[in-house]
Amino acid sequence: MQSSASIARRLIAAGVVTGTLLAGAACSSDDDTASGPTTTAPEQKISSDADVAAGLAKMKVSADAVAAASTASAAKQADDELEPVWSTIEGTVKKNEPRIYTEIEDALSELSSTDTAKAAIGDKDMNTAIDAYLAKHPG
Repeated sequence: MQSSASIARRLIAAGVVTGTLLAGAACSSDDDTASGPTTTAPEQKISSDADVAAGLAKMKVSADAVAAASTASAAKQADDELEPVWSTIEGTVKKNEPRIYTEIEDALSELSSTDTAKAAIGDKDMNTAIDAYLAKHPG
């Protein structure tokens, strides 16, 4: 017959082995493809300087169109063109120039306003921020 101490040691050893096996199973692979593709948030995506410069140029045109729009639907259409472009380049802008990134984000909010005065301010702020970024990172 086994002693209580011997049984206790075996149970502890079994627990350690089980815990190690469970921990190993949880971390068994560095390959995340088994759980599906990972997505990168727009703020984390890094684009080339040339892509950023081209995207910012498109954004200036769209921001100007929002401010110049004579109808709410025309303004909304121009505003809707901003986010898809911005989402492809904002990670690079945020990495390179966090202050300018914030200024562009604020300008986007102003441009999406139904208030034409705010949209005009957003257009001005957007152009100023983009010009400042491109002066430092011409692409």
